[in-house]
Amino acid sequence: MVTGEGSDNETVLREISARKPHIAIVDLSLGRDLALRLIEELHIRLPELKILVFTMMDERLYAELCLKAGAHGYIMKSEPTKHLIQAIRKVLDGNIAVSEAISNKLLQTMVSNQPLNFEPLAALSSREIEVFHLLGQGTTPQEVAGKMHRSVKTIHTHIERIKKKLNCSDYRKLLVMASRMSADAFKQKE
Repeated sequence: MVTGEGSDNETVLREISARKPHIAIVDLSLGRDLALRLIEELHIRLPELKILVFTMMDERLYAELCLKAGAHGYIMKSEPTKHLIQAIRKVLDGNIAVSEAISNKLLQTMVSNQPLNFEPLAALSSREIEVFHLLGQGTTPQEVAGKMHRSVKTIHTHIERIKKKLNCSDYRKLLVMASRMSADAFKQKE
């Protein structure tokens, strides 16, 4: 039974805090926002809440980040409905629900003692990912600052760190990379 919904982080936090559901099914894309901060906030405020990400955004780019932020599962909307139902049951039973490909990657990482790293984005913090995501959607640094309630100077610091971590020396190249990755994130899994 759906007990509430919201299209921005504050509404979702307010609804979940008031209704206290057992599970929150979160689309990683809330309007133009990336819900990584929402997942982190829910995990901190309501540690007993189970969080399942159900999204069109490519798991190769975002599954690891969501799990690190506090999600208990990551399911692509392109998966059959029965996989979503199985994932809900699995998460409610206290387990992690991810695709077989992500599960294999996690196990290989554990066995080899190598750091988990699906994609270049893995090197970025959740704030840097949010900045990168917004830049990829054509948002200016000034608009990013407004959306994130940060100073423009802080956003430029994030941009410089992103450039360094992604080995991208030019701001325009970074914008192209962000735009491509943003577009790729919404492609359905083949």
